[in-house]
Amino acid sequence: MRFGIFSTVTKADERSVQQLFRENLEQVELAERLGYDSFWFAEHHFSTYSMIASPNLMVASAAQRTERIKLGPAVNVLPFHHPIRLAEEGAMLDMMSDGRLLWGIGRGIQLGEFVPWEVDPEQSREIFDETHQAVIRAWTQPSFSYEGRHIHVPETSLEIRPVQQPHPPVWTAGLSEPSVRWAAWRNYPIMEVYTLLPTMQQHWEIYQKVSAECGHTIDHVGLVPTRHVYLAESDERAKAEVLPTLATRWEQLLKLAKPDETAQTASFEYLKGTFDAAARGDLSELMDLGMLLIGTPETAIRLIKRHQEFLPQLQYMILFFAYGTLTQAQICNSMRLFAEEVMPEFSEETR
Repeated sequence: MRFGIFSTVTKADERSVQQLFRENLEQVELAERLGYDSFWFAEHHFSTYSMIASPNLMVASAAQRTERIKLGPAVNVLPFHHPIRLAEEGAMLDMMSDGRLLWGIGRGIQLGEFVPWEVDPEQSREIFDETHQAVIRAWTQPSFSYEGRHIHVPETSLEIRPVQQPHPPVWTAGLSEPSVRWAAWRNYPIMEVYTLLPTMQQHWEIYQKVSAECGHTIDHVGLVPTRHVYLAESDERAKAEVLPTLATRWEQLLKLAKPDETAQTASFEYLKGTFDAAARGDLSELMDLGMLLIGTPETAIRLIKRHQEFLPQLQYMILFFAYGTLTQAQICNSMRLFAEEVMPEFSEETR
């Protein structure tokens, strides 16, 4: 099993945003030294939940500080962007990183972000799909055009081309059954944040079924859980250090997502189970459902093995180390403990 890291750069204390960006890039450098496989940057707007308005800028900066680790947006929110801009920036990032770009894409989840961009959330899935198709055409055809319901590109030829051929690997992010089906149809890995283990098990069954119907061989990492992690030398210490900031984070997330409003929206009603579990805030329940990995390295190993009980073919996990008011020292210690004491348990050599 391989492990990546996901970051949002949350503004939750007196640290300046500039300092948080600097710390985030230091985390990327540490992640490479510790042997993590990838590092991903969120895209969010108009709240302190995440200060990363442009994950592509973070990828560009991280690419200059590293040599091996793969880098990607998680995600480029496609309904907020023009496909030509995405295709050109993606090609540049792939060149600047010497072919290490992983292109993470999604349709957005926080309803408040759609309003300033003047995007209808109910149309986000169609816009997402059309934008994706246009970018892939831009990367793979000498010249291309696209005429969809939402996206219109006249005959255009891009001079900027990705290093990886035919294009950088595409990863999707999604939480709903339609998103799972879309990823399976396209034969892309899919990252799931906050999804409960029983739901992920159902999604993996759907993914395999659709893949088989499409005649795909699943030659990638498949379904990828993304989990909040905090490790310390004892379970008690880990819980004591992380619980205050974790409680604040859940509260902020629930406020941003507006569960009652969102769950009543047809395109996002699938989130109700996750909202309900997060609102109860029971740490043991959240760990049992797979949403958190909190405790000692031994506890993390046990919780990952529980993931494997639900997802026997699990190959990849993405870990969320930096959130809330956790200090840089706490984050880096947690990253080291995981790399040195948890990752070896799931290496090829131990199987």
